[in-house]
Amino acid sequence: MKLVPSASLIFTMVLPLTCVNGNHHENITSTIMAVDFNPRPCMPANNNNGYNFFMRKHILGAQFDTNNKQLWSRYLYSRRLCGRVPLQSFLQKTDEMAVQSICRGSGVNLQQNLCISRRPFLVYAVWSQKLPRKGCRIRRLQRSQHPVVVACDAVANQCLPVHYEGYRGQVPGNNAQVCR
Repeated sequence: MKLVPSASLIFTMVLPLTCVNGNHHENITSTIMAVDFNPRPCMPANNNNGYNFFMRKHILGAQFDTNNKQLWSRYLYSRRLCGRVPLQSFLQKTDEMAVQSICRGSGVNLQQNLCISRRPFLVYAVWSQKLPRKGCRIRRLQRSQHPVVVACDAVANQCLPVHYEGYRGQVPGNNAQVCR
């Protein structure tokens, strides 16, 4: 059996925790997701739903006032994205084709299957927390313009973004290859 990297590996750990007063021990279960990237862009994806997951998690599927925390709260809650991770990044629906094009010639390779756009995009950073009962709390909103980094894999014979990687000032090397 040949294993192709790119699948997200999900596993559960039981971590021992000692309470502050030291009187008892408790086990805490934590789910950890490790992403194993393909060695280069546009290789076949293990998950044929990778692009659909990327779209659901990072491309805004509705138009609303993106300066309004209450509307962000409704958006994230209705799509079951609230608190998925503490910080989530979103791109405008109107940028969908431009984001796809990062994997199809307009982006350059950073490392493995990660490609970076050559132009900045408007990115919404949203810090959210799922409330114990019903609802979603938006802790912070931030709009910024910067290049976008995505993992590019072949899904149904098309090279498409399957993972959003946070931009941390990454710069491609001088001899970086075009992603396609």
